[in-house]
Amino acid sequence: MVKASLFSPATPHFFQPFLLGSKSHLNIPVQFFSEHIEGKHEGKTVTLRSDASEKTWKVKMEGQRLTHGWKEFVEAHVLGVGDFVVFRHERDMLFHVTALGPNCCEIRYTLSGSRCQEDEEESGEIDKEVEKNLTKFVKLTPTSASFETGRQHLPASFTRVNGLIKPGKIILVDKKGAEWAMELKVETTNGSIMYMYIMSRNGWSIFCRVNEVRAGESLTLELIRGGASPMLKFCSKMEQPPFEAEASAHKRAKWSQEIKDKTAEEGEPSHRTRASKETNANQENLQDKQPCSVSDLLMTKVKHSVVSTLTSIRRFREELKTKEQELEDTLQEIKNLVPCWRTERRRQRE
Repeated sequence: MVKASLFSPATPHFFQPFLLGSKSHLNIPVQFFSEHIEGKHEGKTVTLRSDASEKTWKVKMEGQRLTHGWKEFVEAHVLGVGDFVVFRHERDMLFHVTALGPNCCEIRYTLSGSRCQEDEEESGEIDKEVEKNLTKFVKLTPTSASFETGRQHLPASFTRVNGLIKPGKIILVDKKGAEWAMELKVETTNGSIMYMYIMSRNGWSIFCRVNEVRAGESLTLELIRGGASPMLKFCSKMEQPPFEAEASAHKRAKWSQEIKDKTAEEGEPSHRTRASKETNANQENLQDKQPCSVSDLLMTKVKHSVVSTLTSIRRFREELKTKEQELEDTLQEIKNLVPCWRTERRRQRE
């Protein structure tokens, strides 16, 4: 007998995680599109239905994308980042859609069509966690004046939410993993408004040069340790406009030479410090981290949702494997019972 499969070829499936851009459109996986749609149903309108409602939705398909009408389906099912949807191709261009939440379970809906409270709370917790992660990043735009004075202000919204309100030492980690010890200082205006800033006479300008950040360009730093001696790690710099890219290319060699000359004059140990024993113990972890490719802080939210969805998908697959194995075991038991049943029937007839 042919081995039974949980997914019948007659009703193929595909699933997609719900990301930031998923509200306006959804991409159909390349393999699914080429095997079941391309050359057969391209450019047509698909029909979506679900167990959450008796209503059906007409959604336009443009290439491999579901576009016009998809947003209405999303809003009707209250889908958000961290969820993912499973499509079952039933016939022609009719799909049955199952929405799964961050807990890898099917989303439950009330009679009015809203999500059950438990699912909403869990989705809300994910959004809060994402927002919390976003506060760990700060975007700075150094100027020529900040290079000359060695003084770089930090946004009050960043310092306050992360508790960076006391003067002391601060460590910056460049893109190569080297650490730079600087001062975190406080400035009070009108006796009440407080501003925090990084201070290092020559260290700040050299740190920016090492990371190839010029005056007027922006860089993103990630707070990887708070407390009495906070640590900020270089994450990325904002891409230059095309008309500036060529001009800066021939200057990189000059910057490199300036850095070497400056370091030789100042003495490397006076600006670059090795971490304490505790920091050294974590140095490998810092270097092992994949460098951020963040040009916008919202990329963090995308990363979080992808990781969360992948975790849910893995759990979902494991549950499917377990269920399939149970069905196969049951089938085998039935096979084993058939001969016994036949023998018993034969005895009764005799």
